[in-house]
Amino acid sequence: MKKIFIILLLFFAILQINSFAEPISKSPTEVQKISAPILDAIVESYNDSNYDRMGVFFSEKMFEEFPQIDFISARKSLIALYGTIQDLAYIGFLTQLNNSIVLYKATCEHSDMLIKVVLSQEGSNYKIVGLWFG
Repeated sequence: MKKIFIILLLFFAILQINSFAEPISKSPTEVQKISAPILDAIVESYNDSNYDRMGVFFSEKMFEEFPQIDFISARKSLIALYGTIQDLAYIGFLTQLNNSIVLYKATCEHSDMLIKVVLSQEGSNYKIVGLWFG
């Protein structure tokens, strides 16, 4: 039940449709290349409690939906359940509406965890519009 709560807590506007947003790519290699530095920032934020590190990739809506105080609370619960992230492996992606949902397996101290990050391209920038841990 706690795991479900954490997943629901971190559920953000995946169905948000922005007329300026588009999927980041249709090529698995390109999606992995684009998402890797974003996931590195997410892992650094998660392990070091550094909200600003991943925040540079947030869309405006993500800042509204996932403020720093919620990050601190969610991170505390996730660290207790999984521990820190030790390794990260790209699984794949799918395109839904104007978003790319990118999946990574995180190997943590206590258990493996799935990270789903929803990315959209806004102009020449790639933005996080959704994020799940669980």
